[in-house]
Amino acid sequence: MKPYVGIFLLSIVGFVIFASTQPMLAGILKYFVDGLSNPEAVLFPNVPYLRDYNCCRQCRC
Repeated sequence: MKPYVGIFLLSIVGFVIFASTQPMLAGILKYFVDGLSNPEAVLFPNVPYLRDYNCCRQCRC
């Protein structure tokens, strides 16, 4: 039984890490659901869209 104590503790640590990511995943998915219900909602309102950045970058000579 003693040789398996390290593996058991490692599995407990892994389970705790996995269990702590589940609420974080729900929080991240909330942004996707909000975006589906309101397409005008922006996650980062101060960050310009990449397509606007590319358009402005192409106009410079």
